[in-house]
Amino acid sequence: MADVVACAISGPAVATYMAGSNVGAAMKTAITIWNNRVSPVFDVTGKALLYVSEGERVCSEKQLLLPNGCAAEKVASLLEAGTEVLICGAISRDALSTATHAGIRVYPFIAGDVREVLQACLAGRLIEGGFAMAGCACRMACPEKHKLARGRKRTPIITTTGGRIREQRTSS
Repeated sequence: MADVVACAISGPAVATYMAGSNVGAAMKTAITIWNNRVSPVFDVTGKALLYVSEGERVCSEKQLLLPNGCAAEKVASLLEAGTEVLICGAISRDALSTATHAGIRVYPFIAGDVREVLQACLAGRLIEGGFAMAGCACRMACPEKHKLARGRKRTPIITTTGGRIREQRTSS
């Protein structure tokens, strides 16, 4: 299954963890951007910043222009640039699946100033720093709980006006 993670690891160990067993290896992190903030939706973003870091130190920064096509083309462009980690806002299931199956670690539903988000991730404070998109905190902090919330049953109810059917949530 897809490997969706959150920056809950503490301190400089983040780069070592994300790079696997290559202790001290450089890590390439892409953050989708819009007006110096994390782009709210990955699937329609046109730019990303690619950072190369070692531990908590950023070694280089490069702007990537992402294709206007489908999300899979954006993922292919990130792979071509050597991206290992993607930090983004909302992302479709298809784009998330494509990225994770290609070996990119995805940190979805993140919002905030790009530099603050990057520093928080490298320092292991992304979740604690309040960078979750509004309404998405549960997706980052407890994905299993969020998955359960999607399974609510819906029961059709017939209205008295015109006999139309509408759906209403039932508690279960």
